[in-house]
Amino acid sequence: MKTKFNNKLLKKKLSSSIFLTILFFVITIVLLKFAERNSAIVEYYYSEHIYSYLTIGLTFFSGSIPFSLSDIFYFVIIVVGLILFLRSFFRRKYFKTFLKYVFYTFFWFAIIFTWFFGFNRFRVPLSDRLKVADKQIDSMQFKYVANWLVKDVNNLNSLYVEYSDNDFQKHVINSYILNSAYLRVKKHIRLSKVKPITLSKLFAGAGIAGYYGPFFSEVHLNSKLTKLEYPFDLAHEMAHKFGIVLESEANFYAWYVCYFSKDNSLKYIAQLNLLRYFLSQSNYFYSLIKDLGIKDEVLTDLHRIQLNWKKYRNEKHIQISRSLNNSYLKAVKIEDGIRNYNGVVKYVMNYAISHRLIDHQSGTNNNTK
Repeated sequence: MKTKFNNKLLKKKLSSSIFLTILFFVITIVLLKFAERNSAIVEYYYSEHIYSYLTIGLTFFSGSIPFSLSDIFYFVIIVVGLILFLRSFFRRKYFKTFLKYVFYTFFWFAIIFTWFFGFNRFRVPLSDRLKVADKQIDSMQFKYVANWLVKDVNNLNSLYVEYSDNDFQKHVINSYILNSAYLRVKKHIRLSKVKPITLSKLFAGAGIAGYYGPFFSEVHLNSKLTKLEYPFDLAHEMAHKFGIVLESEANFYAWYVCYFSKDNSLKYIAQLNLLRYFLSQSNYFYSLIKDLGIKDEVLTDLHRIQLNWKKYRNEKHIQISRSLNNSYLKAVKIEDGIRNYNGVVKYVMNYAISHRLIDHQSGTNNNTK
């Protein structure tokens, strides 16, 4: 009798937990649909308040721990799933346990991710939030911007000084604070700490420079990055921490923070990494920029970055990484997937033209900030 009673109690608890899981999931989906149509509400109530204070709390907790909680969290989820799968493979009676694990992990992962980060996808677009024009760029405008970019990166090259990772972190954080009003980020930036990806070499083989872990509000960077990439990728991942979901917007934040820093090394890194995105746009753009005369020293730096990634490159890892990243981006409603990273070119061109960073007649730098 006692065994039957216990079995009934367990079934009742299981039914209740399944019901609550589905209920929370449905509520989350309904709120996502609401958020999709009400970006101003999302911006003010979620991004600027709820999410901001949530990240402060999570950072206060995870920031005191020197290693990555996110890496451990993802590792445990995968390992437990594999163990349950293998156990169910050899003993069929454990198959239900495996299915329950997959059910709860999938739904609660999606629910918590959405509440901890995902609603930011529907905040006010960058073009409205930062007053950056969203216009198509014609070939003549592209030529002006390309001319400005190449001249600027050539001039800044001689001013570049290589710092330690810690010093680069300080410069990036100081620049975020300096530009916080325009970028509309809270000044709890000083709580941010950078953690190395645990398996950096493996991630480098997949072409992954860093990632943001929303479950513990942790910024991760690959320890195999060159100094020429480190500040830009740090600023990019910090942008995600501040609620920027779109990769193109995070890249714009990275460029802006580095370029409008008080440090010339960061300015050079901003333009050098922007140049990489320009060059990746198409063969036509590559030919155009090449004709403008990139300095040999700048080309050497670009080659140095390329060689570093080539050293770790693993085609199978890259294909898997791109596929997973593409799926993730599309899951959070970024329809162009990994191509979204290159959207920074359009943002910077529009910003440079609308904010008169360049002289349209000569392509020279008008930046007086």
